[in-house]
Amino acid sequence: MIHLRMIWRSWIDKPASPFIIILLVALSVSLSAVIRHVDHKVEAYWKKQSSGVDVVVGAKGSPVQLILANIFHADAPTGNLKPGDFESLRSNKKVKRAIPLAYGDRYEGYRILGTNQEWFSLMGAELTEGAFPQKAYQCVVGSDVASIKKLPVGSTFTGSHGEVGGHDHNHEYTVVGILKKHGDVTDRLVITPIQTVWEEHHTPQDQRAATAVLIELKTAMAKLTFPREINGKGEWMAAVPAIEVSKLLSLTGDVSLLTKVLAGVLSGVSALMLFLLLLERSEAKRKEQALFRFEGAPSIFTFATLFWEGFLLLLFGLLLAYPLTIWSTFQLAGYHSMLSGLGSPDAYTWGVIFVVGVTSVLFSSLIPWIRTTRVNLSETLRNELD
Repeated sequence: MIHLRMIWRSWIDKPASPFIIILLVALSVSLSAVIRHVDHKVEAYWKKQSSGVDVVVGAKGSPVQLILANIFHADAPTGNLKPGDFESLRSNKKVKRAIPLAYGDRYEGYRILGTNQEWFSLMGAELTEGAFPQKAYQCVVGSDVASIKKLPVGSTFTGSHGEVGGHDHNHEYTVVGILKKHGDVTDRLVITPIQTVWEEHHTPQDQRAATAVLIELKTAMAKLTFPREINGKGEWMAAVPAIEVSKLLSLTGDVSLLTKVLAGVLSGVSALMLFLLLLERSEAKRKEQALFRFEGAPSIFTFATLFWEGFLLLLFGLLLAYPLTIWSTFQLAGYHSMLSGLGSPDAYTWGVIFVVGVTSVLFSSLIPWIRTTRVNLSETLRNELD
């Protein structure tokens, strides 16, 4: 208890330094925890969303745009394929499964996607209520669309033309099912049979084409040769999600690195200030420490006092960092669908932060303590009493 009384008295005398250190610890820990958690969440999201799709085939353009538009539904399409292209791709001997996509309309900002029943299987989409659409103008809605736009099974709505916004269509969609929360872009889509898209735009039978096709291949060798074959023909473009996702992750890694550097600087500043505070404490309390040692207290007593003060500063910083981190992740979760359900960092992350923090406190206490062990007791007491 004597350690705590000494620490409390020193904090009361000079509260500014402990307060600043606690604040810096909280900010650096919270930023580090959020960055680590978001990095893992984003990487898992990109990989999960593109799993099962070996190749995306679409009109000529940017392969990154092709992936963003047709897997993550975060960009405009590169164009449409020609009528008959889908059947040609599906009949290829190397193709195990081909899923057509067609779109061009939205419902109050949410993309209306035309596809077939196999898309639900590919995405692992399950219903929380209702049924999958069987005919034109029936649709299922993602969990976010259903909850935000208040669309129960049986409700109707009309879509608007274009990816950004345009005139409203007249024909009503009927919600026949609602998807379970999936934690990806599926939650923010309206899915309908591909015939709906063609009928909504009055596309003649001989001009009906897909915007893109999601391809699952039969063999590992086909995964190597099929994209080259497609790109070599000049009519279509094939993009491999695994390759394009790696490129995207490398781009976002630059931003992540910058925030990690910032977190590292904050951590370094807080560790330096903690070290200087403990050094100041050891210098300011030389008389007390000399008296304790003169009365027979071991020199480790001084180290325990310094360590406990550093540990308490770390502990209070962590206690402040936890709600700050929860608040930050909650705010980020609503920023984009890839961060949906972000939640709090796991116990492992907090455990790593705690171990690193305690290690920092340990080293910050060592040098001030070593300095006190080299103090001449009689000389110190004589100088202090003069």
